[in-house]
Amino acid sequence: ERFNTDLCNAVTGRNDSQALLEKIEQANLFLIPLDDERKWYRYHHLFRDLLQQRLHSQVDTTAINELHQSAAHYLQAQGLIDEAIRHYLAGAAPDQAATLIEQVGFERIGQGYLVRLRHWMDLLPLEIVRTRPWLALYRAWLLNLSGQPAALAQWLQETELSPQSAPTDLGEDMQAQIMTLHAYQMRHQGQIGLAIVTLRQVLQQETAGNYLTRSTAHINLGYNYWLTGQLTLAEQALQMAQSEAQTIQAVHAALMAKSTQAIVAVAQGHLRRAVQLCKETIQEGLVYTGGQPFASAGYAYAVLGNVWYEQNQWAKAESALHQALELGELVVDGTIIRRAIFGLAPLKQIAGDAVAAQTLWQRAFAADDTVEEPYVRLQQVRTWLVQAGLQGDQAALIQAGQWAATDSPPQIDQHTYIAAYTQMLYGWLDLLQGQADRTLKRLTPLLEAARTAGHTQHLIQLLAIRSLAHAAMGDTDLAHAQLHQLLHLTAPEGYIRIYVDMGEPMYDLLESLRMSSTDLLLADHGKQLLAAFAQPAGAQSGAEAASHIDSPSPTNVNRKSQIVNLIEPLSERELEILYLVAGGLSNSQLAETLIVTVGTVKKHL
Repeated sequence: ERFNTDLCNAVTGRNDSQALLEKIEQANLFLIPLDDERKWYRYHHLFRDLLQQRLHSQVDTTAINELHQSAAHYLQAQGLIDEAIRHYLAGAAPDQAATLIEQVGFERIGQGYLVRLRHWMDLLPLEIVRTRPWLALYRAWLLNLSGQPAALAQWLQETELSPQSAPTDLGEDMQAQIMTLHAYQMRHQGQIGLAIVTLRQVLQQETAGNYLTRSTAHINLGYNYWLTGQLTLAEQALQMAQSEAQTIQAVHAALMAKSTQAIVAVAQGHLRRAVQLCKETIQEGLVYTGGQPFASAGYAYAVLGNVWYEQNQWAKAESALHQALELGELVVDGTIIRRAIFGLAPLKQIAGDAVAAQTLWQRAFAADDTVEEPYVRLQQVRTWLVQAGLQGDQAALIQAGQWAATDSPPQIDQHTYIAAYTQMLYGWLDLLQGQADRTLKRLTPLLEAARTAGHTQHLIQLLAIRSLAHAAMGDTDLAHAQLHQLLHLTAPEGYIRIYVDMGEPMYDLLESLRMSSTDLLLADHGKQLLAAFAQPAGAQSGAEAASHIDSPSPTNVNRKSQIVNLIEPLSERELEILYLVAGGLSNSQLAETLIVTVGTVKKHL
């Protein structure tokens, strides 16, 4: 915990704290200055713990609470609200803490301090939270952002039933936030169209100056547009969200908008742009948080993992997906966890690690979400189809057939992308079961819809399956024509797995087209694709083996700690260790770089 002269004077009632601090520093009593002006200090954590232990052994609880409250009063007067809240909570003054949390809670959500806000809320008595609608609303936001839709519904109800929540008492902003959360709830329940209508109403009613509420609504709206395949509208909404968040320096909201833009870019077939957006999200977030975990990085790593899998960069994909999973667990975000599993479980299963894959699938299916649950199932079905086509796994083909025989449409708006994706999987299954004519009949209506919507990712998937269906029916010219379109769409973006996952029939079709075509682009890209078929699942290319996920290096990041804004500031040495860890060094490599023992590294980590 940091302190300065005025804070010491306020807590102790002395007026000579500056001289005393200088004397302590000169005596080398573990006092560490936190800025060049020597305004703020902290003790070494071991010495701090010793002093606190001595305090609690010699001073009664009432007196200690009074010290905390004195510190809180001073910090509040100085505008250091987060630190004031911490001292009010530590000093048994929950009402004062609650008043301050009401003032800054939504702002902290926009800044990405979710763990901090969740910690504050957990320390407040439930009766205080229930009687203050803003606090109940923040609880609902935290539950929504951690992917807990059932609990979200409960706390939304608590907000609206709070004694202070009569319609006449609710301001415009609270009403807008409640409507935005209801839209999230609608999405979780599969009512995508209704969610879009609700969010449009929020944006029409909410004042233009309330940038954070508008940005949050635009992020939700953009995601819903993505779900329904309205990619141009999705991109527009997310650009608005990012602009509004940047206006008020709500960095977390801006980065969430950017990571969601990466999802839209993938749907548009722009894999390289998606990678760039994800890297920017991660790097900007690391600089902003000083290396602390943040939710938008989890979404970015999940997108990166799936893109790198498609580009056949297996090791990078697995690393990114594991980082997404770990971040999701760290920030308690169920949506990030599921997104990581969507990529990681298929990767494990295709590589032959069935036990790990099954554990991940079971975890993903535990989600109480009408939209996410069918998507998990569809990802699992797609994996079975890959196993059947690529590895000749008849058991996987039987599982996919059982799914098709017993599948019932999800309770979700049927104009969503999930409905089209489901039809595509049916068509792929028909092909593997030897019914290529049914494949073509099923997929033909989807082809033009994907083109019209600009959903290039879906178009690519459809062209791959249709080219094999034409080949299976003996129509080589049509098969080559479809494959020719496909190659021109995928070559600039580095698509590989869309071909490899189709198995030997795609290899044969590529080889026959390469032999008959004079197109130099196709000849070169086709050669690269044919080489990828020779790699076993999980193998990495030579180029990939020598590379890692890009992280900000110590030379590219502002190394100055933003001392004034941090509750627990970092020293230069701590920052150095932090960025070396972010760069991926092992404990032994850290020890070598820092010239310390491995044991010392483990102790600090």
